[in-house]
Amino acid sequence: MKSQFFPYDQTWPRAQHFHYYAKMFPTSVTLTRRIDVTELVDAIEKKGLRQDVVFYYLVTKAINSQGELSVAYKDGQIGWWNYLNPAFPVYHEDDETSTILWTEYDDDFAVFNEKFLLDLEKYGDSKGVFAMKGMPPTNSFSVTFNPWFTFDSLSVDHMDTRDYFFPTVDMCKLIEENGKKYLPISISVHRAATDLIHLKKFFDDVESFFPLIYNYTGKTDAAQ
Repeated sequence: MKSQFFPYDQTWPRAQHFHYYAKMFPTSVTLTRRIDVTELVDAIEKKGLRQDVVFYYLVTKAINSQGELSVAYKDGQIGWWNYLNPAFPVYHEDDETSTILWTEYDDDFAVFNEKFLLDLEKYGDSKGVFAMKGMPPTNSFSVTFNPWFTFDSLSVDHMDTRDYFFPTVDMCKLIEENGKKYLPISISVHRAATDLIHLKKFFDDVESFFPLIYNYTGKTDAAQ
């Protein structure tokens, strides 16, 4: 896919909201919600997939379904990217550090899965803040899946990065209750770009994309 940036003009419905929350009253929002992934996890196990690549794909696809979740400044102009790439930490047990790796997004899960596995194979052992693959592209957001512990809520503060509008997504170990499996997903956004209605759609979209995994055959869309 080719990344593209589309500038907004004054006809953008959120122009006044953006100015207020970006310049006058900077505000961030964090929302955590449990998603029922019982059937999804069964499909992941039956198809021999990794949980992290599936969760990263679903979250990224949901983010890329709304321009409000990919708002950014570029060359002094506010606008949105046609898609974002996931940048995720790779944990090193030997020294308890993590290294940021990224995978180029593809709307086809089969293609994304192949890219993800190749990136892990080539750069997964890299140490330092960024993997040997290099810093993530400008159109990348932070996403984490921590399978070794769970949480009920999580808040992310970007401190002084007031002009950063991409979401930050954190997921954790599955919660099992009454025979069901739940994935807690926490998403932090800048209010200038994103409202609660967009977060509701984000969670709805994540769940609506489950059938893409149920129907996964290992072949790309072009090959089917």
